[in-house]
Amino acid sequence: MTYRANAALKTGLRKVSAAIPLGVMRPRFANQADVAALAQMHVQAWDETYRGHLPDAAIAERGLEYRLALYDRIIREGARISMISHVGFAQFGNQRDDAHAAAYPCELFSFYVLKKHHGTGAAQELLRHALGQTPAPFTASVLQGNGRANRFYEKIGGQVIGTDQYVIAGEGHADIIMGFMPETTLPKLRPVG
Repeated sequence: MTYRANAALKTGLRKVSAAIPLGVMRPRFANQADVAALAQMHVQAWDETYRGHLPDAAIAERGLEYRLALYDRIIREGARISMISHVGFAQFGNQRDDAHAAAYPCELFSFYVLKKHHGTGAAQELLRHALGQTPAPFTASVLQGNGRANRFYEKIGGQVIGTDQYVIAGEGHADIIMGFMPETTLPKLRPVG
């Protein structure tokens, strides 16, 4: 674990809450020095997004120590994560579901914007950056009942292509799987600035 990640673990989670002016939201790719910031944003985003939708035990299991170890490992392994410090992040990778791989070769693994920044254009800016110069069709999973995320994905051209049932902390849940084609999604992502 890096010094910064270890320091963040010792000092505990600081809630990130100051609004960032729209013109300052410039995404970049995360590096090893960003492990603590990514972990803190992820923990805060899970609390803001899933409290009341997922069991408290599931949220607690994926706390700061868990996220620090996760980001330390995946960034060392070369994960490309677009981020805006103290605002949010997005991570794409190769499709993990063989049933969707032919039509949607990529998958949006993780995509969170802190609640304070909802409606600012940060989500669109992060997604545009994460998609890159040569985007491929991709899928995204969203918790059934997460109305805000569902509306955002529909607004940018997502189409429901399936569902995924699973158990987390002893409770049954479902994700809606949405498919995206770059030619319909990219024009709907307004650039910031």
